[in-house]
Amino acid sequence: MTVVFVHGVPETGEVWDKLRRHLGREGVALDLPGFGAVRPAGFGGGKDDHVEWLVDRLRSVPGPVDLVGHDWGALLTYRVATAYDVPLRG
Repeated sequence: MTVVFVHGVPETGEVWDKLRRHLGREGVALDLPGFGAVRPAGFGGGKDDHVEWLVDRLRSVPGPVDLVGHDWGALLTYRVATAYDVPLRG
């Protein structure tokens, strides 16, 4: 089971490195567009743009996954978990 971590603003996925080392299972720390990841063409940078970007990434990870967010990442992960059909365990 993979854990997917989504950072807050103005951080990058590196904020999760120490936790991932101690977790004892596979974990993926995503960099949000403009905060480590390249902003896709036409990316507006708003909440909905970030949510759609995250949904696309989650659908490419073998699931179900455990989704963890901090700060802005928590807002995005909550929206994904409550409004989208993605393979989540928790």
